[in-house]
Amino acid sequence: MLVSVLLSLSCVTALPQQDVTAPVVLATFDGGQIEADRFDRHLGADARHQQSGAEALVHILRLQIVSIEAANLNLVATDEQIDQQIAAAIEQIEAAGMSLESLLADKELEMSDLRELIGSSILHEQLVRHDLNLSIFTEVSPQQLEEWSNNKLNE
Repeated sequence: MLVSVLLSLSCVTALPQQDVTAPVVLATFDGGQIEADRFDRHLGADARHQQSGAEALVHILRLQIVSIEAANLNLVATDEQIDQQIAAAIEQIEAAGMSLESLLADKELEMSDLRELIGSSILHEQLVRHDLNLSIFTEVSPQQLEEWSNNKLNE
């Protein structure tokens, strides 16, 4: 599952910055906003994987919601948890005859981008477990993650 997240969701790169004095805000919500430069970074690298800019915006909103909700509950993704996920991903990637470094380069990602995405994924699972009163040992399904995200987007 982690490798599929890396392959499908993690195309975040920086585009050349324009000289703008005030950030352009595309969306606001309780607890935050999404600025045009963040949206452009995501859409610029991820457009080949997305049906529309609206889907890219929803993805960014989901990441923001996870971050805000986790902070409200004082949830954290520890370096140890992230390192464990990366180690598991490396095993899967190498078993497929690839290397993490080449995969990151192909996706125009830095290791810090991957760590941030994995941390967000860990927090997302923690939030679903919290809201559904699940044990920390209970695996969270993709459907539960999607449903949780959709519910939060619709609140």
